[in-house]
Amino acid sequence: MFIFFFLYFISTIIYKFWLKIKLFDIYQGAQIPEGKKSVAYSVWLRSADSTLTDKEIDDLIFKKTELFNMRQTIDTSKEKDRYKAVGKEIKAMEKQIEELQKKKAGLKRRQRRVRAKIFGTAERPRLSVHRTNSHIYAQVIDDVAGNTLVAASSLDKAIEGNGGNKAAARAVGKLVAERAKAKGIEEVVFDRGGYVYHGRVQALADAAREGGLKF
Repeated sequence: MFIFFFLYFISTIIYKFWLKIKLFDIYQGAQIPEGKKSVAYSVWLRSADSTLTDKEIDDLIFKKTELFNMRQTIDTSKEKDRYKAVGKEIKAMEKQIEELQKKKAGLKRRQRRVRAKIFGTAERPRLSVHRTNSHIYAQVIDDVAGNTLVAASSLDKAIEGNGGNKAAARAVGKLVAERAKAKGIEEVVFDRGGYVYHGRVQALADAAREGGLKF
């Protein structure tokens, strides 16, 4: 037993060391100004160790806990079928939670891969896109100063109608381009945020280009 725990402890240390080396390799390949590399590296390390949080996952975990507690109160001698049915429902929820966590982890991995190649400066800031089922958001960011220079989203009063379609994405792209040009920003680097360059993300990018942004 002691040998097992010792090996587990050693393997954990080796994994963390490997992870830091891997992140360092990514960080080294990033387009980051020399004066800001230490800050960027610390951000990479924090993002790698961050716990995935998602409302949908949290809700499922809460429901699973409730079902588990209810299952404990069932008298198996009288309600054996109900006990089994609740057990199957718990297993189904566990599978759903695992799938959502994998999906979220995949998105985080893609975001890190994209950010390893993209870094916004005052001269050429980063146009970052984030989308949900209901809305889409765009920000123009100076990563050197850590400031958001311009922002627009489908929640803006200037944009009417459904925020979860291509029309809203095009409107957001046009609006963020207008606001960026008003501040003298003409060139940006595009950060698709780990999403596939398709659908609403592509529509926003095309509209931003039509609005005068170069990337």
